[in-house]
Amino acid sequence: LAAISPRKSIVVTDVDGTLFSFAGRDLSDGNRRALTECVESGVHVSLATGRIPGPWFDALKEQVPGIGACVFGNGALVVDGSGSPIWESQLPDEIVAAVREYTLGGCAGGDSAARLCVLAATRWEPGAPHAIRYVELSPDGSPSAITSLIERAGEPDAVLLPSLDGLEARGVLKFVIWTLPGEDGWASMDATVCELRARLEGLGATILHHGDRWCEVLPPGVDKGSGVLKLLSSLGVAPEDALAVGDAENDLSMLRIVGIGAAPANAQPAALAAADVVVPSNSDDGVAAAIRKYVLPEEGANMLDFYTLDMCPFAQRCWIVLEELGASYSRRAVNLRGSEEERASALPMPWGSRLGTWRRGGQPLPLPHAGSPRPSLLHY
Repeated sequence: LAAISPRKSIVVTDVDGTLFSFAGRDLSDGNRRALTECVESGVHVSLATGRIPGPWFDALKEQVPGIGACVFGNGALVVDGSGSPIWESQLPDEIVAAVREYTLGGCAGGDSAARLCVLAATRWEPGAPHAIRYVELSPDGSPSAITSLIERAGEPDAVLLPSLDGLEARGVLKFVIWTLPGEDGWASMDATVCELRARLEGLGATILHHGDRWCEVLPPGVDKGSGVLKLLSSLGVAPEDALAVGDAENDLSMLRIVGIGAAPANAQPAALAAADVVVPSNSDDGVAAAIRKYVLPEEGANMLDFYTLDMCPFAQRCWIVLEELGASYSRRAVNLRGSEEERASALPMPWGSRLGTWRRGGQPLPLPHAGSPRPSLLHY
């Protein structure tokens, strides 16, 4: 039974590149149906995303009512099903000051030929429906390409400020820093991350390097994995009972701590390597495929048929173990005094050679010989 583990009791899925396309907002019918069936079956459904709560999340909850506790800001914020914070981590003042100094004026290290877009996720409006907002550094007061990206993704409108002075008083959950690779006058993201690591050395900041366009600075010890562990703890769910789906490097910590970590086929190489399984791409309902395989199997799928002799002394205990494990199975006791035709059709193995047999997908899985030492129940 080692390979027959209980169905996972929670689904934790990334959003961009996993549940839908980057900066998307609408679920496919396949993913919506699978998530809805989870909710209706009593399975927890949670998101773990780098996004902050906003109109996009409100719309998603309308598509799948019953979405529960979620992780936002790549682990910096965990909320319950009502949106109330379960846990939150903010950047220490010294990290905020160091990032502000490096990006002063929207340039990397004061170099006017190395522009950067700088966003800080802050508690801008405590008590408001969308209390957390992005503050965007905008020295000239004009919106940027990143401003429109935030709007398109359905996150709360960014607050444009000419300076990030005094940001510590607001409480900063994370920084998001963007560049436009290949365009004149913009900073190299590799060089930006290298310099940030040097300036923040010894302060414990988590720096996520997302490629040539952007990076994030998170509080010490914060990532998706830490956020998911806090979420699971609040629900009383063990990590091994969770299915997580993610496509990018910021998902690695999450994929590694759960019972089954799944990556869609479109995932980055590091996520594909870290995942336990690979499912169809995000455009082919990969989340739904993972759910149907590991959480909500189709009727009769992965079903164990347990055939036992009517006099088998271990049968009842086997059934008890199966029920404790939550395994799907059917059982049938075979009468030794029945006709030869009945016995042959019921159990396609030589009589007298086995106590009974498991069958899975039509293939017999033998139990110990009747003459072998008395087996442990778990060996069944």
